[in-house]
Amino acid sequence: MNLSKKTRGGSKMKKLIFLLLMLGSMYARNCVDVGSHGQWCYEQSTLQAFYFLEDIAIDGESVDPNDLVGALKDGIIVGFFAADPVGYTTIPLMGNDGGSGQVDYMLPGDVASLVYFDASNDVILSLTPGSELPGWGVNASFIIDGISTANNIFGCTDSSACNYNSSATADDASCAVSDCSGECGGSASVDECGECGGPGILDGECDCAGNVIDCNSECGGSSTNDVCGECDGDGSSCLGCTTDCADNYDSNAVWDDGSQCDYTVPKISNLSAASGASRVILSWDEPVADCDLTYSYDVIDDSGVFVKSTSATTTQVVGLDAGVEYCFGIQAVADVGSSGTSELA
Repeated sequence: MNLSKKTRGGSKMKKLIFLLLMLGSMYARNCVDVGSHGQWCYEQSTLQAFYFLEDIAIDGESVDPNDLVGALKDGIIVGFFAADPVGYTTIPLMGNDGGSGQVDYMLPGDVASLVYFDASNDVILSLTPGSELPGWGVNASFIIDGISTANNIFGCTDSSACNYNSSATADDASCAVSDCSGECGGSASVDECGECGGPGILDGECDCAGNVIDCNSECGGSSTNDVCGECDGDGSSCLGCTTDCADNYDSNAVWDDGSQCDYTVPKISNLSAASGASRVILSWDEPVADCDLTYSYDVIDDSGVFVKSTSATTTQVVGLDAGVEYCFGIQAVADVGSSGTSELA
């Protein structure tokens, strides 16, 4: 057994000797599944060599024991072994000993190429050795110093995605779909009204046309509540006198059409008359009432005939004949009605 370097530690040497003896005693076809890529297989040969890879890093991380390292000659698998996270992954390289299926196997001086099956991403990557690989030799063993590396190209591997990366070897969960506006990875969606990026049915509305539910619970209906809150009502259920100083004030009424209230206009008080030359001077107090009314006053003679009108609480009646007795009363007039005629003076 020829070693180009000493193995690192007695346990490594024991492992090497055991492996050489085991492989040398076997004459079989060795196969392993490599995910969607089928199988790697090689025929056992009596002529062998070994690479011991000191360390391996995949995408800068330690290897997974489910991964595999393979050796190729001109694209033909000549050996493989499981990646060892502890280090010194051992790769057998079968030589051509004349056996069946070995015509393309290793010959003295041949240099294999290394590949790495990344099981978690189901991809076969080229493995760059940590140091230069020596040529193959019968029963030769080589420790490959340094860190052998392989790196995935991360991206979207879903061919149906809008950002599919045909060069990607490992999916980075970035796959996206185009939204309704055609933007890859966009967030626009078709609303319930069929509009891309639309607001849908707005609050308070009941359909895409902007209609609202009427008082009969019909979307887009024409029924409305009247002033009394009655659906399709005519407002009469709450019509009444809303003036609290009116005779017929209705505390339950909501509205007044201007003809609902009745008022009593009180008479004036304290009417007095003072005589003068061909005239009489009348004075009185305005009515006392709950409503804030504005009054005018009609002077009425004792025959009930209208004499004059005034807005003051005193007035003169002139052009009277001397020696004739005259009597007058006052009627208060407001915009809501008029009082009866006061006592005569």
